Amino acid sequence: MKSRSTQLVAMGAVAACCLSLPAFAETSLENASVAFPRAPVPIAFKGGHELGVSATRQRILSQRLGYTLTVDAAGTVTECALDYEFRLRATQIAMCRPFVKHMTFEPALDAAGNPVVGKYEFDVDFSMMFTQDGYLEERFRS
Repeated sequence: MKSRSTQLVAMGAVAACCLSLPAFAETSLENASVAFPRAPVPIAFKGGHELGVSATRQRILSQRLGYTLTVDAAGTVTECALDYEFRLRATQIAMCRPFVKHMTFEPALDAAGNPVVGKYEFDVDFSMMFTQDGYLEERFRS
């Protein structure tokens, strides 16, 4: 069994360590100039009409579909993956094509601020693109 004085010394060391951490954290954060990594940021998408046409042809007008786009260091979409596996590969290609062709990004940045390859994830609710009559809403037409 430890003596009372040994326990107090150990508690003092723990307290000194814990009390000095905030001061150390403040100092290190003030002097740090390293930015945190950033995911790709979308700039523009001009393929709303093509996306609506593809959704109509593939008969997925009332679905919500998740996308993951791979964006290269130049801000160009290089890959597209859907969160739903369609039976036909042609359906997957048709649903990705508008984003690959018509979406532009600011590339992802690493901690040093250099452009790098990154991933961008989002959902599209296709029921929001069409009127109750089944027509593509005006804002998605070209």
